[in-house]
Amino acid sequence: MNLKQALISHLGFLDTLSLLFKKANPARPVLFTIPNSFLPDRLVNQWLPAYQILQRAACVQPGERLLVHDAASPAGQALLELACLDGLKCYGTASAAKHELLEELGTVGIDSRREDFLSAIRTLCGDGVDVVVHPLDLPRLTRSFRALRRGGRLVVWFSPLAHPPFLRRLEAWLEIALLKLLPNGKQVILYRPVAWQRMHPAWFRKDLSLLADWMEEGKLI
Repeated sequence: MNLKQALISHLGFLDTLSLLFKKANPARPVLFTIPNSFLPDRLVNQWLPAYQILQRAACVQPGERLLVHDAASPAGQALLELACLDGLKCYGTASAAKHELLEELGTVGIDSRREDFLSAIRTLCGDGVDVVVHPLDLPRLTRSFRALRRGGRLVVWFSPLAHPPFLRRLEAWLEIALLKLLPNGKQVILYRPVAWQRMHPAWFRKDLSLLADWMEEGKLI
């Protein structure tokens, strides 16, 4: 049985996705028990969100500029690899020790410990970037919004793997609500995989099938 059959045909798409997201949070009950070999965490927790952030949330176009925070993380690397395939100009925040890795991914590194990323983006890009991907658990959401050029999109990623403190979540929700009120041609898009699964099940079925094919073909590792 191949990867796609294991994920979709045998277990059923929605049940499989529900299981994998619940497995990421031990506090939630796991409804099914299947061997670990059937749990491609990298596919569901990295490639699938990265693909949907770029294609479904931000609707990126070749030649656009992308800023990814925490770019050297596994999820950040998945975003950058797919972004380079889409012909984007990529920038990423990470510690200086990770910049060689970012260069291998075709990305300009910004030192997250010693540089102000907003100043760096304005120096590198002038009027800013087209898309910023900002994990909800990281601070400085408003500064990411300011790094956008007019017409840009800030995608705030609420990962089921992250567990930010309550006050951080509250601060982020307030920032998002206020930023959405600003009439400046910029967008704030909240990407919550579990909620999106309920709203757009056909997207998940199609995207998961495509990425499973890419993994089997060796395009994704």
